[in-house]
Parts: sequence; C-alpha cells; structure tokens
Amino acid sequence: GMTWFLTAFGRRRELQEIQQQIMDATATQKVHALDELTEAEWLSQLNQAQAEYERENFQGASARMQVLLNRIQMQPEEALLGKGSYVNCIALHLLARYFAAEGKTRQAEELLYQALAIITPLIDKAEDKRSFVRQRALVLMELGDTLRLQGQYTKAQKIYEERLKIDEQLKDRRSQAVFFTQFGTLALLQLEYDKAQSFYVKAFKLFQDLKERPMVATVLHQQGQVAELQEYWSKAENYYRNSLRIEEELGRDEQAALTCYHLARVAEQTRRYA
Repeated sequence: GMTWFLTAFGRRRELQEIQQQIMDATATQKVHALDELTEAEWLSQLNQAQAEYERENFQGASARMQVLLNRIQMQPEEALLGKGSYVNCIALHLLARYFAAEGKTRQAEELLYQALAIITPLIDKAEDKRSFVRQRALVLMELGDTLRLQGQYTKAQKIYEERLKIDEQLKDRRSQAVFFTQFGTLALLQLEYDKAQSFYVKAFKLFQDLKERPMVATVLHQQGQVAELQEYWSKAENYYRNSLRIEEELGRDEQAALTCYHLARVAEQTRRYA
C-alpha cells in the first residue's frame, strides 16, 4: 500500500518532456542525409517502444529499445543521433525504465549510471543548458527509484538530494513536492516516522499551493499511514477522511477503496482501545 502513489507522478508527462526536448535539440540542426538513423525514425521507434510499455508489454518495450540503442551506439560519435549524444542518454534512460518494470533493477541501475556519464559532460558543452540539466534530473529520479526498489535507501537518499538541488535551481516547485514525497516514503520504509511526516507536510503544502488535488489526496493518504503506524488513531482517521473526500470527488475509485480499507482498520483499533 505505501508506494502505490508512485504511479501518480506523471511518467507520461516525462515522456512528453523528453519528446519536446528532442524537438528542441534538433530544431536548429539538420540530420545529414547519409546518417543511417534519422530523427523521424528515432521518434517513431521511441513512440512504438513507449506504446509497448504502456500496454505493460515490458519485454517488448525493452527489446525494441535495445535494438534502437544498439543502432545509436553504432553511429559515429559526431552524429546528432550518435554514440555519446543526447538521444543516447535518453535511450539508456528509457531502457533502464523498461528493465526496472521487468524487475531487472540491477541492469537498470547500470544503464542509468551510463546515462549520467553521457549527459553530465554534454551540459558543459550546451548553449541552452536547461533542457540538458532537466534530462539529468530525470535520470537521477529514475536512479533514486531503482536504488530504493533494491532496498539501497542511503544511496537512494543521496541521489534524491542531488536531484532536489537541481529542482531548486530550476525553481521547479512540482518536482520539489514530488521529491519531498519520495523522501517521506524513504523515511517511512526505514521506520523513521517523524522524519517521514515532516517531509509529507512540506509536500502537502507545495501540492496544495499548486492546486494539484490528486497529489494532495495521495500525500494525505501517506500521512494517514504514518499516523496509523504510530498508533495515533484519531490523526490517522483525520488524514484518511480528508484524502477520501478528495478521491471521491475526483472519481479515483481504486485509491478511494484503499483509503476506505485503512479507515476500517483504524476504526477497529479505535474501538479496541476505547
């Protein structure tokens, strides 16, 4: 139950960002006619791999992206879509995501470190650094998630902190809110309840300011879980009821059902200790 909210963090939004960044990166440069891999072909294959991923055919997505990655790495290094390029980083990043979805988190981790090794020097060379910095931030988030899934909480925390610094530099308040939620969950997994709650409070305030009601409901649910684990029954009930109200208004039936389940557990405990 405690990590179901991670799916709400807008992976689709990230893909749209990546596609826009590719368009921006290639807008002022023409792909040479002799290049084997064209921009149109790259985008077509990228979209097909992502379609497989969204259908939860993770093996199909991985296989398609692996072929594409191999082709990129066979291109000359000076090519726009070649080895060591921006798109090489993106292909590594997405293949890592697909591997992680298959449960291959160690392989995913290796690919993400390769992606970081490519994007970091590209930032120094880029005229418009913002999109490259943003891509580095996306890779860091994926790497933090992958380490967390392996139970490497201390490493994950360091990666998340590095990512949070970028979000602060970019003044990206939504990403900051997401990361406070991630920090809260890391603390929760390590049974550091007060620390978890303090991060969730920060996330809640930011999401409320941003008027992101689905994420407000998500964070309230997480706060309810912390209070429930601490056996603060009335606080837990309050958090869950506030979360449930928003979930029902938004028609998020699955999340509402999960919150109802927790409310029933809290009610049972409240009767027991009354």
